[in-house]
Amino acid sequence: MAGQAGRRILQPWRQGDDRSLVLLDLGWLVDGAPVPAFRPEQVQAQGYRMPTPRHFVLSGAVKGAEGPVDAVDEAVLRRRYPGHWFQGVVVLESSPEPLLHWPVVPEFMPDRHYAYALQWLLLGVCISGASWLMWRRRHEIH
Repeated sequence: MAGQAGRRILQPWRQGDDRSLVLLDLGWLVDGAPVPAFRPEQVQAQGYRMPTPRHFVLSGAVKGAEGPVDAVDEAVLRRRYPGHWFQGVVVLESSPEPLLHWPVVPEFMPDRHYAYALQWLLLGVCISGASWLMWRRRHEIH
């Protein structure tokens, strides 16, 4: 972030009366900085639910459920912390110090969706108009 190397800090979190689990994205930490330990009362677990990060990783990438990893191994995580898991990650609205807030960006931006929808609508209108013109010309009386 801002040209610095770092990593996102993800942590399993038990919540509610049923003690269900969710993976919290606590924020972003500069490489080399010690990972702080947070007590539950220090973290306000409110945020945005997003799909689990699934970035393309090269062969030899570290997949795991503890320590610095390139990809989260959800199967190992679920075995280590049994219980009902919610899918995805909750990205906090505000990150506790010294972590920096990781901006929430959906995988597919809505404005892009609207542009594609408009594109297909206009294509449909053009094809319908061209079909109508060809039908009209074919059925004209000369």
